[in-house]
Amino acid sequence: MIALVVVALTTLATRMLGLAWLADADVVLAYLVAITIVAVRFGIGPAILAAAASVALFDWFFIPPFYTFTVESSRHLVTFAMMFVVGIFVSGVATRLQRHEADAVERERRTHALLALTRATAAAGDADEVATSLATHARAAFEREADVVLGDAPPPTSPPAAGDLVVPLISQSRAEGTLVLRQPTGAPPEPLAPHERELADAFARQAATALERLRLADDARATALRRRTEELRAALLSAVSHDLRTPLATITGGATTLLQDDAPPSEADRRLLLEAIAAQAFHLERLVTSLLDMTRVEGGVLTLRREWIPVEELIGSAAAATRALLAPRQVRTDIAADLPMLHVDPALFEQVVVNLLENAARHTPPSAAVTVAASVGSDGLVLAVSDDGPGLPADIDVFEKFVRGPGSRAGGLGLGLAICRGIVEAHGGRIVADRAARGARFVITLPVPPPPPTEAA
Repeated sequence: MIALVVVALTTLATRMLGLAWLADADVVLAYLVAITIVAVRFGIGPAILAAAASVALFDWFFIPPFYTFTVESSRHLVTFAMMFVVGIFVSGVATRLQRHEADAVERERRTHALLALTRATAAAGDADEVATSLATHARAAFEREADVVLGDAPPPTSPPAAGDLVVPLISQSRAEGTLVLRQPTGAPPEPLAPHERELADAFARQAATALERLRLADDARATALRRRTEELRAALLSAVSHDLRTPLATITGGATTLLQDDAPPSEADRRLLLEAIAAQAFHLERLVTSLLDMTRVEGGVLTLRREWIPVEELIGSAAAATRALLAPRQVRTDIAADLPMLHVDPALFEQVVVNLLENAARHTPPSAAVTVAASVGSDGLVLAVSDDGPGLPADIDVFEKFVRGPGSRAGGLGLGLAICRGIVEAHGGRIVADRAARGARFVITLPVPPPPPTEAA
């Protein structure tokens, strides 16, 4: 109907201009324009109808004798034929252009939908997020209900209804799951068009690739964890077997000697044996404590019982606990005035200072000097333990577990500095090893909290 209206309006416009103003060729061009408009807007079927109507109206109104379909000259028949053929050709070209434009728009839509899914699956952190993203983008792209089943489980509804599409999510190594596109409720069964099937397959391939990437990443992390666990187990067994052998041998030998009735030791020897047994028992206790502390740090179960404590008290308590181990080294303190109080776990943070002082005792000669300093810097309260010993090796991470520097003068598992880092970081601070300084220097930086509330008098 609209095609006939367009042709009628074209005829009216050309008739209003008058036969004196327009030649036959001008009228033919006007009809061709009308046919082109109809073809672009409505397709080839209405365009053919417009071409036929144009020929008929052109003959009726513009070819003598007027208002009849009689043709006086055969050349007009050729004009009619050319007009109809050109009209059909133009309509065909316009239709193809329209179809190409629609195809380009559809390709752009599919590309945009696939790109959006790619971005969403690339940002997904686990398989459930990939499945959620796939279902969401599939609903938007196909205007259908979408279900995603991971693994080898069957789809939620089995078997699928007519018009439903089941697409497996197959990666290079295995089936990762299934995508089910369902007919809208109450709609007649209608299968997807070929280009929609292609898009569904592309969705499935992209999701399967993302799922495989996550699975391989999980496998790699698990493999790395197992390898690291085996390395730690081997290092632990090596360290424990080495460091427990001497204390146990000393304790066993001393206790056996004390228990001999046929040749009891003298009082002086007895005292020496008891002192050796006590020292080695204390050493064993320190080893077991270090292992337990490292287990708590690694397991994330380190519970902080924070209290307000002066820096001087913390340093003094740690120095007293290590006085016998550090002797005869000279231990100096350099504590700035008016330091804020620390809001830390006193027992754990004292252990940090004790471990640093024990580390200095193991790696410095008896004539060395050890300094414990405290001040306030731009980033917070700074606590430093330094010595004038041989310094830190440049090729190892001294905070790594089971790492012991060269020249150690006493047994140890190599856990002290690792425990220090775990406790300091649990308090929101950081600890670094200053290799630029002479000797070894460990610097702890803690945030300065607001002062504790004062009690009313």
